[in-house]
Amino acid sequence: MRYFVTFLTLIFFITSIAFANGSAEDAVIEKIENKYKKVDDYYASFRQEQPVRSIEKVQTNTGELWIKKPGKIRWNYNLPKNEQIVSDGRYIWYYYVEEKYAVKQDISELGSDGNILSLLSDISNLKKLYNVKITSTSIEKTKYYLVDLKPLDYENPSDQKQVFAINMDNLLIERMYIHDAFGNTSTIKFNNIKINKGIKDSVFNFKAPKDVDIQTAP
Repeated sequence: MRYFVTFLTLIFFITSIAFANGSAEDAVIEKIENKYKKVDDYYASFRQEQPVRSIEKVQTNTGELWIKKPGKIRWNYNLPKNEQIVSDGRYIWYYYVEEKYAVKQDISELGSDGNILSLLSDISNLKKLYNVKITSTSIEKTKYYLVDLKPLDYENPSDQKQVFAINMDNLLIERMYIHDAFGNTSTIKFNNIKINKGIKDSVFNFKAPKDVDIQTAP
């Protein structure tokens, strides 16, 4: 669907070094889990770059992201178009501001596409929920753990795969790569990151203006 196509970007070519020692990988996983067990909310501005093969260009989107346990999220796309993805943990709304159009969907119907909604909870329980592969790399002089997540119930090789780039020094999620079923790799860069700032639940409430056409997802 359109809202997930809008989500992602640009193929990246980086040299990754696999952890040769399984116990070393386990230690990194434990360190990440311990960090995010203490993270209740996360805010960042973001820049998203997405290749559009049909016109051989890269589409750039910018905006803001709020996440709060359990399962609350708001993505505000500000440029080039004003769009929002908002979830209060029970329902998710896709709101196309300029078109005055919104789609409401029950979270339980999302399946694997709902992974991003429980990001903070999932990343604090990596080994219970995912087959995890950890590699390391340097991007623009910053050292990162690349955390490759594949759900334990993963069956279809065409499913999306997500990889997080986590800063080795502060363990903050600073980049997200998503590989789709068509062989595209997209990336989102997070900036101005703030954690545990006490984001209010009201941030994740959605109330459509009166002139908005509201549809329920099939």
